[in-house]
Formats: sequence, C-alpha cells, structure tokens
Amino acid sequence: MSGTGHAVLGVELITTGANSNSWAIDFNSIEYLYLIEDLYSFCMTGRIKFIDRIGISEFGPLNGSEKMKIRFGNDGGEGNYNNITMNIQKIEKIDRVNETRPASNDMIELVLVDEFYQQWHSHFWSKSWVDTKISDIIKDIATNHVGITEFDNFEPTREVLPYFDTHNRTPAECISWLMNRASGRESKQPGYLCYHGNNNEKDTFGYNLITLEQLMQNKEWMPPYDQNDKAAYMFENDSQYYINKIKNHKVLNIDLNAIKSLSGGTLMGWDIKRKKLIKQVYTYEDAVDKFTILGRNTLFPTELQISKTTVKVDGYSNEGIMDNLWFGNWYKEYCNQQLVHITVDGHTKRQVGGMIRVIWPSHQEGESNTVSYNKETFNKQLDGRFLIKSITNYFSKDIPMTGWQQKLVCIKNGYTSSPNPNLIPAKNKNL
Repeated sequence: MSGTGHAVLGVELITTGANSNSWAIDFNSIEYLYLIEDLYSFCMTGRIKFIDRIGISEFGPLNGSEKMKIRFGNDGGEGNYNNITMNIQKIEKIDRVNETRPASNDMIELVLVDEFYQQWHSHFWSKSWVDTKISDIIKDIATNHVGITEFDNFEPTREVLPYFDTHNRTPAECISWLMNRASGRESKQPGYLCYHGNNNEKDTFGYNLITLEQLMQNKEWMPPYDQNDKAAYMFENDSQYYINKIKNHKVLNIDLNAIKSLSGGTLMGWDIKRKKLIKQVYTYEDAVDKFTILGRNTLFPTELQISKTTVKVDGYSNEGIMDNLWFGNWYKEYCNQQLVHITVDGHTKRQVGGMIRVIWPSHQEGESNTVSYNKETFNKQLDGRFLIKSITNYFSKDIPMTGWQQKLVCIKNGYTSSPNPNLIPAKNKNL
C-alpha cells in the first residue's frame, strides 16, 4: 500500500478582463484550502485563505468572475493527481496582515463553488415532457440546462411520468422533485442521489445519478488498500505512515428528535380520474425491511412509537410514486442517524459512495488497544462496513508531515452485532 507522502498542491487563479492572466499561488502562502464533496449535495463547495504575495487584488481586481484551477495529490502515492476548477462565489474578506509592506501582505479569503453551481441554482426556465421516463427527463435537464455532458454512474429509473413541466423552476428544484418520486432499475428502490465527486479511476471529478440503496449494496472495498488489511481503517498501526490510520474521530449518534418521521406516518393524495382519496400508511418495520443495513441489527428498537405520527399531503395520484416519495426520503434521513467522522492522511483514490471497514477498538481490551483480525478485540457494534457520505479535502502548511488530510463522514446505519434483543434484525444485510 502507498505511504502518506507530502501534499502536492497546485493552485492557479485565473483572472479575466483587461488584465486576464493565470496567477500561481504558492503552497506556503496558503493558510488553508478545503474542498467538500457530499452524496446529498448537487455541487462541490470550498474555501481558500491565502496571502496575496503578487498583488492579485490590484491587477484583477477581484470581482467574482475569476476561476481557480486546483491540482492535488501527494508525492508518496502512485503519481495520480485530482484536478478541478472552482468558481469564486463570494469574496469573504481582504485583511491586511502586515503594515510594513501592505501592498504584498493582503490576506484574501474566498468562498468557492464548482463550475455548475450557478446553472443548478440560478437558471429558471420552462419546458415540458409527455410520457417520458423520469431518468430521461433528468438527463435532458442536466445536459441542456446545466451542461453535464456525461455521468460517471447513471442508474435509470423505472417510472414514466404522463406529464411534467419545469414551471419556471431551477434545475436543482426540478431534479430534486423528480428524484423523490423515482426508483432505480438496478436497486428496485427509491432514494435517488445526484452528486459531484471524485472518480478514483480518473483524475477529474464527475457527476453521478444513483440510488443510495445501490451504493449500500456494494461489496467492493474503496481504495487505497491491499489484500491483507481488507481495506481496514485502524486507530492503531505499527507504521505511522499507514495510509488508512485514523488520526482522530467523532461519533454523531442517534437523534431521538427524528423519531417522529422515522417511526412511520401517513401520506395522502388524490386521484382526480378515480375520484379517490389515496391514504398510504407507513411503519418503521416496513421501511427497514425494504433497504440494505450495514449490520445485523437496525438502529432503533421495535417499540419505536410516538403518540402522533407524521401526516403529509402530497396530492399525487399514483400510489407507487407516493411510496417512492415516502420511503426514499425516509431512508436518506435514517442513514443520517449514526454518522462517524474520521480524519486520515489524504489520498487521491478516496471517493464519496465508497465502502470501507473500520476496526473499532473495544472497551473490553483493558490496557491494550492492539487490534487483531483473529481475536475478539474490537467493538462488535461499530466494527464493519461504513459508507462514505462526504469527504473534505483539507490542505494547510500547518498539518504535520503531510500538509493534506481528508475528513470522512461515514454512514453506519446498523450494528454489526448487538446484545440488545429489542433491536429489529435487518432483513437485507451487507456485512
């Protein structure tokens, strides 16, 4: 397996107008730079703070139309580098950090978004489709109104809509509405995601339209790993250069405020042709039986009940699409109930939607934190598979040794093994 190495970071600021040019920003002048990719977000976002050594704000001046070309990797890897171009969404502030030489010591802080952000959220238009598959409508919108020419992963939908119009809404609003009512041809389940993220087989970032269920069913481990460690992320390892060594972590555990929506509820619609009120009733047990759980037990017990469940009115006339709307949103919310944040040294092969194994130390180990595959020395509840929900690539000259860390937010939507007899056993497991 590759070592950690030191960050290789290239940042170019592309200015426009009369003084259009490309300005290289030295790594040592960057206070920090981070880029975020997330399964639940259409766009990548980020932020950079750097000392202006060359007077960019004077030559530009900065007006928000500039672009930043970012290339990053590490010198201990296989020679692969990620490349992405970001737009400046906001000039946060420009501070003077040294009064002795004020012209060359401005501290500039910029908010960054990917190149498709404005098309997703600011373009309003009207168009309609008749008797068209939902995934075909999504592809039409993405291609002709956002500018996405291809998808790294594209899971077709099963549903055909008799009529749909954009009604002067943005592409993000339209596709969100469509994804909520669709189910995947491969996964057979609702819960669509459309996200911009790294493709570990390329050196660029691409778009994906796929159900959360299909990602959860994945048996393959996400690189980097070798066959001996089974893609394991460890808190302890003999080598400080082990690429999957966890530097620190945080567990965001179950939020009981979510019980009202997760425990079940009622969704109501109206079929004007049949003159029929549609009333669909859902329970927690029905929902967990439909989807894949990363463990043998679900997160909540069988007595998950409240006095008054959620009642929503959608107005749609198709029971199947109403089921997609309820169950898809339920699964995405359920998968947010137990999240684990881990920090590791950066590597170009990590991507959102990837599957990893975390070997979790047990309190039963006494004085020793040594983890072994052959001994019961790990936490049986948290050990096992985790799905990467988001990755924050964080660069700073202040990060010891590497200069680049990745903060992974991981989904653990079930317990690998639990002594609690009240937890509902998972019907569909990925262990």
